[in-house]
Amino acid sequence: MEKKNTWGSSAVLFTLIIGVLISPPMASASAPPGDECITYVYSVDSSGMIYTLMKTDSIMFGDTAYLVSNCNEQVVVKSNGIVMAQINGSSWFPMNAGFSTYTLEVNGSIIAVYDNVTVYSSEVWTQAFYSIEPQQNPDLKHISQEDLATREVMIALGSSLIVWCMVTLLLWKVINHNVDRKYVEEVIS
Repeated sequence: MEKKNTWGSSAVLFTLIIGVLISPPMASASAPPGDECITYVYSVDSSGMIYTLMKTDSIMFGDTAYLVSNCNEQVVVKSNGIVMAQINGSSWFPMNAGFSTYTLEVNGSIIAVYDNVTVYSSEVWTQAFYSIEPQQNPDLKHISQEDLATREVMIALGSSLIVWCMVTLLLWKVINHNVDRKYVEEVIS
């Protein structure tokens, strides 16, 4: 009788467990430092459909912007050096149309600078958007609700028929394969 070696598999398992416990984590996340605050600015156009986030070299639509901040101090918003707002927490403030540099300050220290921000007022954007003529497409067809519902029903029936045929053929092949393998036909002459 042959003796089975159990030490080899135990050694491999022990090595794997030690290797996993000792190895450093591949990815780790940490919370931001407690003394830093998070601030960002976005604007909304008058229709409420277009939101734009402020960043350097960005284009924004709207006349006002919303500052979101979790700082416990007052945030001063400056546009080209002129104070636009002094905000505790989060609030709306007016924006200058055209090119500007926006600076966010807390206790006199700059926490964010957004250079070359282009602001278009809501009226300019709305007029430009609605003045564009829709393209005339000769292949464009309008479908009524009844035709759409009829098409959906026909697509469902066609899909069901195709699936039924495929399942039937697949089952036929499986059954034939099983019969050919397991049963022997005896030919008597």
